[in-house]
Formats: sequence, C-alpha cells, structure tokens
Amino acid sequence: MPTDDLIIRPTSDLFIASLWSAPKNEPILRSLLSGVMTDIGQPPVAQATVLNPFNIQEYAIDKRIILDVRVEDETGAFYNVEMQKREDTDFLERMLFGWAETYGSLLLWGKGYEELCPVRSVIITEFPIFPLLKRLYAVFELRARENPDVLFSEHCQMHVLRLGDLLRNNLSGLDQLGLDLKRWMQLWAFGSKLKENEMSTMLEDCPRYWRLTKSSKSFRPIR
Repeated sequence: MPTDDLIIRPTSDLFIASLWSAPKNEPILRSLLSGVMTDIGQPPVAQATVLNPFNIQEYAIDKRIILDVRVEDETGAFYNVEMQKREDTDFLERMLFGWAETYGSLLLWGKGYEELCPVRSVIITEFPIFPLLKRLYAVFELRARENPDVLFSEHCQMHVLRLGDLLRNNLSGLDQLGLDLKRWMQLWAFGSKLKENEMSTMLEDCPRYWRLTKSSKSFRPIR
C-alpha cells in the first residue's frame, strides 16, 4: 500500500470536522476565524461555538452526514466553514445556496427581520479558482457597482481561501496574508508532508493557541 494512503491529510473532511468541532479545540477554530476577520480589518473572534458538533460514531453509520462546520461567535454572527476538494460546474451556486439557506433559517416564524444576523461563509478550495484575482484570500460582498465603498449589507460575506492557487503557483503569495492565515495555509499545504519537529519550527512565531497542538501531536502524520 502506498505511504500516502496511510497519512491523515489536514485537508480531509474527517480531519477538519474532528479538529474544528471538538470543544477542547475551540481556540484552534477561533484562530482560523480570527485570521479571516482580522485580515480584512475586522475584530478577532473572541468566542466560537460549534452548532453542529461532529460525531465519528454517527458518521460511521450514516456517511450522508454533512461535514461542514457551523459556528456562532460572541456577537451572534454565523459562520459556515467548509473544505472543497473538487470543482463542480455548480460550485458557486451551491456555495451561495448554502449561505442563503443558513440566513433564511435565522428568521423564525413570528420574528422580525431585526432578528437576522451576519452569515459568513468560509470556503477553502483545493482547486484553482478565480484566476483573475491576485490574493490567495478573496472576500465577496454586496456592494454598489457605481461606488464599491457603498455596502448594501454586512450580513452577506463569502470568504474564499484559495489553497489550490497557492499550490499551483509554487507557494507564492503567502506574504500577502496575515500571520494566522499564512500559517493555516502552510498547514494545509504541508501538514501531511512535514515531520512534527519541522511543523513545530514553522509555528514558533505563532500565537499560543497554535503552539498548543505541539504537545498533542495534532500535526504528526499518522502511519
């Protein structure tokens, strides 16, 4: 059996669902969401509550369980976090539908529209996407074409982390990202290739919530 088949890749759906959904790993999930928000000049996320905790026993019985991670922060904003490994012709429409489905579900019967909160989709793609864009991190919002400074609503945001473009371009573009996002992209790119000491060295300048994984050996290839 090839060695690659014995390695848990950091971009696998099961790894991500297990890593981000576990309550003890809340600081790790928060580091990703904070990296996403601070990179566009927004405050970091102070608290991240997973709304659909992953259960490996349930997944073993029912493979149809959705592995996307749904999160609420301390302000009431919601996040859909997912890894997309393969490009489909309807990929963008599915992402938009997922956002709309979450946003629509916030308005319960008899409640007013003021009950609605921002919904932010965070999507990591393993395939090249949006070739006309230069940054590895792209944000899509509802803005006026006449004047992009005019924002229609802050409730709709689509955050796309273009891992496929990073790999295709020989890892160029990492210097455009803040430290948190840079380290996440490096983890996804190298996590199944580097040894534990190499990954730990790469993360030495990161905040404490990254370094916590050193003792738990979360980044160590499992053989």
